[in-house]
Amino acid sequence: MTRQRARTLLLLLVLSLLLAPWVHSIIKPYRMRVDMAYYHEIPTPIYVYHSNRKNTPTDFNDTQVEEMHIVRNQEAPPPLALIRGIVRSTRPVSGLRIDPATTPNQIQMGAITLHTLTGVHTLTVQELEPHVRAGNDITNVRIDNGVLRFDTVGNDPNFLVPLPPDILKVPQRVVNLNYLLAWFVSASMVVFVAVVIRKHHLGFTGRFRRPLALLDGSTARGAWTGLALDLAVGLVLIYMLLEFIQLYTHFDLSPVTQTLAKDGVGKAVPIEVREMKAMVQRHGDHAFVLAGDMGKGDDESEVFQRATEYLYPSRIVHQSEWVFGRVNVPLEPRFGQCQPVDKTTNIVLYACRP
Repeated sequence: MTRQRARTLLLLLVLSLLLAPWVHSIIKPYRMRVDMAYYHEIPTPIYVYHSNRKNTPTDFNDTQVEEMHIVRNQEAPPPLALIRGIVRSTRPVSGLRIDPATTPNQIQMGAITLHTLTGVHTLTVQELEPHVRAGNDITNVRIDNGVLRFDTVGNDPNFLVPLPPDILKVPQRVVNLNYLLAWFVSASMVVFVAVVIRKHHLGFTGRFRRPLALLDGSTARGAWTGLALDLAVGLVLIYMLLEFIQLYTHFDLSPVTQTLAKDGVGKAVPIEVREMKAMVQRHGDHAFVLAGDMGKGDDESEVFQRATEYLYPSRIVHQSEWVFGRVNVPLEPRFGQCQPVDKTTNIVLYACRP
């Protein structure tokens, strides 16, 4: 092996090692599926928070939260429904918290099942009862006919979920394997980019040069075409590699695909909610109230349901100085004295005082 080739291999190795932590953070290999039998009197979003700090397992923040959704075609004893949240973490999960509602509510809950790297763990209502009772803004906790019932008060009720020792102690071989797979993906990307650069004579000489074909007689147009084809093939190969890793390990490809995809969720919600989202981004996250027909907390109001989900971490509450109303529709007297703060085609944001 020549000295130049050895230097090249060493450079590629260093680049792949530097890239590996970033790939590991994007893929988030430590997945946990949280299934819970659940029923609420008033429609409300349900959130599951996680922490990966060993020394402070109750240190939760808004960047480590997932919304739980109803699982279709899954049976649960009526009136309970099976809801699910997928936790994704860059490190083993050390703490778990569930926010069963965002407003005062009456809740019924069954067992919670955790699907993790180490297996499946089920927490019965008897095991959950003391932890729910010790939660915040939760009252009247009792077990009735095998169902855990309780009431929530305030705007941020929550309780901690006890994690079995098997979840807290992820085997070191699993940790090492996850980092090894992240490095393998990084090395594949670095090698592919290096081959493309070498093949097409890409470089910098004060400015980016036009690619030149290695084969004699190739035109400049052929060089550009070859580069485009190589890049397309490379993306396909990298995608297939990630899919293979996801199939046989606990790596999660969705953060990568979601990063490349457009905001399909935004296009699926009503225009009124999208305009509210724009106002939230301009004025910051605040608790808010929906006026008129938008404030119906039932299945008849699609705006209410989508606003609850799409505007998070801003939340719907019973009383707030922030009020969203429709254009050309007067506010109800119960909101008090209100002044317009922002306006779009369909929605007006008011600042109200009783």
